[in-house]
Amino acid sequence: MKNHIIAAVAVAMLLVTIASALALVAGPFTREEALAASQDPRFYNELGYMLAQQEETAAAQDAFERAVEMDSQYVRARSNLATIAFQNADYTTAIEQLRWLTSESPDAGYSFDLAQNLVHQARFVDQDLTKLEEAAAIFESLGDYPNAAENARIVRNVLGTV
Repeated sequence: MKNHIIAAVAVAMLLVTIASALALVAGPFTREEALAASQDPRFYNELGYMLAQQEETAAAQDAFERAVEMDSQYVRARSNLATIAFQNADYTTAIEQLRWLTSESPDAGYSFDLAQNLVHQARFVDQDLTKLEEAAAIFESLGDYPNAAENARIVRNVLGTV
């Protein structure tokens, strides 16, 4: 929780910096314009991207989460949130986002990433073999997708040895 507060303060400071920079370039914002920007999920998605580029991954995750809270159908923000959550070893959040993405926007890349996160969750967090079973099944369902068959074989071999 303390890290989220620190991240929120960092985001607020960055927002002030961005607003100041924009004011220099585009002139001062009215209160209404500033409020409108803070209510736009695209703003938080872009902020998250900028923070991720600066390797501020906790703050980036907070920004992507805010974008998704504001617009639960925002595919790009969910995809970015899944990616940064994986980088932060927050596999639960990544899996949640990837489950939504695969159900709403079927894409082999999202399915592959879901399987990868399930493997990491089982390997590094909870040793839940059902997650490995699910990951193997997802990898197998991907057919010729790059590395899917090899990953399925590896996961099945691990499951065969436990």
